[in-house]
Amino acid sequence: MCSSGEKQCSIVFPTEIFLHQTSVDQHHVKINCSSSSSSSSSSCSLTDPQASIVLFRNRKPEQKKTFPLTSTETFTCAVKDLQDIHSADVCLDHSSCWTVNCFPKRICALKGSSLNISCEYSHPQHQQLIMKRWFKINRNINQKGEEIIEKKNKVKFYDSPNKHNLRFEKLSKSDSGEYVFEIGENSNDLKESTFPEVTLIVTDLRVEIRPSSEVTEGQKVTLTCSTSCPLTPNSNFHWYLNHQPLKGENKHLVIDAVTSQDAGNYSCVVKTKEIFMSSVKTLTVKSINTTTQIEIVGGVSPKVIVLVLVSVLVSSLICLTVFLWIRKKRTSTQSSSSEAVKNLYTLNTDHLYEEIPAEATDNRLHHSQVNHENTFVYSTIQAHQEQEHVPYAITKVHLGLPQHVHQDGVAHLVQHHLLRELGAQSAETQ
Repeated sequence: MCSSGEKQCSIVFPTEIFLHQTSVDQHHVKINCSSSSSSSSSSCSLTDPQASIVLFRNRKPEQKKTFPLTSTETFTCAVKDLQDIHSADVCLDHSSCWTVNCFPKRICALKGSSLNISCEYSHPQHQQLIMKRWFKINRNINQKGEEIIEKKNKVKFYDSPNKHNLRFEKLSKSDSGEYVFEIGENSNDLKESTFPEVTLIVTDLRVEIRPSSEVTEGQKVTLTCSTSCPLTPNSNFHWYLNHQPLKGENKHLVIDAVTSQDAGNYSCVVKTKEIFMSSVKTLTVKSINTTTQIEIVGGVSPKVIVLVLVSVLVSSLICLTVFLWIRKKRTSTQSSSSEAVKNLYTLNTDHLYEEIPAEATDNRLHHSQVNHENTFVYSTIQAHQEQEHVPYAITKVHLGLPQHVHQDGVAHLVQHHLLRELGAQSAETQ
């Protein structure tokens, strides 16, 4: 048992403490303290100083163990530094003692439930009990706060001989706190138990999903019907999926390999004398294929990303190689065309030699002019002596062309007019 309903603890304390009386002689008894049980999972035994049980006499630690039967003092056993785990108050002389014992000392109750806090008391026979009242402790100032009074449909008191009950209806979280019951002859001389506080923790039900409310097919999922304090051991739990009951009556629902059919809205129910249901918690189950795509996009699978990047890089290199090869081929083709034009003619400085039959009887120079779209072509023909009966002439061509005329067009134009001129010369010779 922990010292607080909201805190974790490394020591598991006993849940019950008992005070035992052993007769020493006719006038004395020996008092011993013990626990009904200590958890086997405890990290320390009751001999450990952190979990030792201490005897108290009139609210003060007591080392003695033997006392007279006529003692009017009150004795209690409690865990050291954790006095809310203690035994009932005991008075050796029952006829002359004031005692108050309320049980249980620590109560965990569900929101909306009803609760009884029961107290037993005794008082000297010669004194009359007049006052009985409850207080709620204000822990901020560690003092008694407001007095608890009866309220319709909320707080009620019930009395029987030497017993008193405080009943809450429809508990809310604001009812959580520590309560004190006092008795006495008058308001100025009230008695309470050695360790008077009754600790009440009001909790609701909630569904917790581990490892997460969004999982992937095949994962193990544990759903827990959780509270902020431990409920009584006889609490019965039931589970619902989409408002349909599931098998099992445990506060834990375990799914070893979750599937898409397990997705939906879960809620848990606790059945005591009443039925209490938690709010709904949604479990989302993703398929493996969807998860794989998400992992690739999110960078969870670096190997796949490396393969994709390598593929993209190789594709880019192939495209670049093809582009450079096409460009080189196109440049080579253009160079070949330019070389052909240069072989056909040379502007201003080159000479074009053709075999032209010379006129036998006339050694005069012939000059012809060709006008084609504002482009002038000049040719000069000079006569030469016959050599081995093979007449020829030297023709010098000067092209005065604009720069925008394409070389292929020039070559075609020159070839056309030269052929035409040579044909005319041949006709005259004949």
